[in-house]
Amino acid sequence: MINNSVLTSYIINFSTRLQSIKLSGYTSPSGPTSSDILFQTTMQIYENSTICPIIPNLHYCAFDASSKESNTCFGDSGGPLMYSSNGKWYLYGLTSFGFTDSSGNCLNTRSSYFTKVPRYLEWISANMNSSGNNDSNAWLICLIIINGLILNA
Repeated sequence: MINNSVLTSYIINFSTRLQSIKLSGYTSPSGPTSSDILFQTTMQIYENSTICPIIPNLHYCAFDASSKESNTCFGDSGGPLMYSSNGKWYLYGLTSFGFTDSSGNCLNTRSSYFTKVPRYLEWISANMNSSGNNDSNAWLICLIIINGLILNA
């Protein structure tokens, strides 16, 4: 439901290259616990193998190199990777996965990966229009994309 707390977002053209981008989620920066507060951080998109040892064709790699104090963690999956331009927010990716240490703590010193939403625009459009129940289709499509179940869209 769209209201003052839930707004729509534009989906960015796949060819647009960004360097700085916003990530939001409900996992506390101080540990892998959920919060009632929506946190936000600025991350950088990287395409080199030193910072991003895994660069799947279906994911963006992002990292907060400036502080190394914020990153994705448990509970952030599916959260938006967005940027703002001319007063509009654009969806660039969805939180897919990050890394943990041997104790299961989220690592702020490693990159995180985000599903490339623009890669799926044609597929999303086709599936949203395939039946009259667009609300159910939208949730299913989001779950499929977040969990990486689309291998070759």
